[in-house]
Amino acid sequence: MFLLTLLTMFSYIAAFRLLLHVFGKQHVLFCFNICSFVINFYLSLVAIYITYHFKEPQLFLEEYSVTEYERFVIWSFNTIGPSITAYSLFTMYGTILWGTDKTIDAIIHHMFFVIICCCCMYYRIHITLSIIAVCMEISTPALIVMTTTRRNKKYPMVNKISSFIFATLFFLFRIIFFTYYLFYHMYFFGLYLKYDWLIQMIHMIYFFVWCLQIYWFKFIIAKCKRLIK
Repeated sequence: MFLLTLLTMFSYIAAFRLLLHVFGKQHVLFCFNICSFVINFYLSLVAIYITYHFKEPQLFLEEYSVTEYERFVIWSFNTIGPSITAYSLFTMYGTILWGTDKTIDAIIHHMFFVIICCCCMYYRIHITLSIIAVCMEISTPALIVMTTTRRNKKYPMVNKISSFIFATLFFLFRIIFFTYYLFYHMYFFGLYLKYDWLIQMIHMIYFFVWCLQIYWFKFIIAKCKRLIK
């Protein structure tokens, strides 16, 4: 699994470097955003499909499972896990080496993203919650279109439409959907929170990530109000 994660990360980097070769290094952010758009769109759709078929929360991954549902959970984790972990490392690669994100809150978000992915992959815990968290990335493609057209300023209508799509998806998946499942998991696995420091730590990191979503949503609402006016 570790090797697959590294290979996937290097494939992301290779695609990014190929785009840099085609468009030039003056378009670093544009090339990085193309890769992020494709990766997030694909992984979020797969995660939504998987989440739709979840029956109950699962904290640990049982390798020697016999039921059809347990085999489905294993397949889900093995499908999403290496790809999203590789993407978390790819975002740090872009942030550190290419300056794709420069705001403190975004950098902190990326750092926690890497910690959560690596811990969940290595210890094979928080199975359903981790996959549900990937569903939040469905708003990222619209964010990329919004920020790209805002810098370009040639397509104001596209910018306005993508802004409303982003705000809607952000609200549905990051504020409503993730909030419900995060607190449901924290309640469902409350017994483990008392005794297992790693599970408690990851839950607290997820809670901090949730706080970031609430913080960002305040600015999204303000931007939507400006667009309506």
